Amino acid sequence: MGWQLEKPPVVEAWIEFRFSPNEHAPTWDEIVAARFFEKHFADAFKLKDYAGHYEILVDATAGRPRIREGQAIFERARATNKEGDRYLQVGRDVLIYNILRKQATWPRYEALRDEALEAYGKYVEYTKPQSLAYAVLHYRDVASFPYTVKDGIQQPLDLDQYFKISPQIPPSLGSLANFAINLTLPAAADAGVLNLVIRDEPSGKGGALAQEGRFRFDWHLSSKSLTSLETDVVRSWLNRAHDELLQAFRECFTEEAWALFDPKED
Repeated sequence: MGWQLEKPPVVEAWIEFRFSPNEHAPTWDEIVAARFFEKHFADAFKLKDYAGHYEILVDATAGRPRIREGQAIFERARATNKEGDRYLQVGRDVLIYNILRKQATWPRYEALRDEALEAYGKYVEYTKPQSLAYAVLHYRDVASFPYTVKDGIQQPLDLDQYFKISPQIPPSLGSLANFAINLTLPAAADAGVLNLVIRDEPSGKGGALAQEGRFRFDWHLSSKSLTSLETDVVRSWLNRAHDELLQAFRECFTEEAWALFDPKED
């Protein structure tokens, strides 16, 4: 795209794969998940926990509802590396690969893509799904912007100073305290869907007067007709999706805000 951010606001990114089921695939439970990690990721990831829900069947045929039976439904297992900055989640027809920001530096997109695709290949080999149902590239950014001080008095943050997307309210309603914006837009990559949620974030400084405003940006770009299991095809879509997210990210900010991320020519 022509530039690289020296101070990227990203705090987490993940790639999600959903698959069309193979009727002969193993029924996922704690045992199957443990075997999968033991076979493919014994040295890299350690099982951390499981997610699921409890399903209760209620019989109301006799006039008085009564619980007929209940069972625990396994959804996915989650494992992490020893540094705690990579998470791998697997279950029936789903694989999710997360990278969390634990240090000042952030690995480039290519690291996320390649690590996720390595796990993807092993999952496809293990479960043999019919096809890919869809893929989603997610980014979570938390950006801070300084308040201005005039005559020794801290002024309300002017959102238009930093954002090209911001809520507008009539002055008669007073100043804006909190907000959240949820946008769904068409995406060029595979004619998919781009969802963007922008919201203000607490400063995290307790009762101290904040010196800057914090905002969270959640980006989700999902495919629409990506069904091929071929790794090269999936990689190509991820690259296009990433480029589109990057351009959308750039378009959301004014030049003043953009400079705070310290962009450099790539």
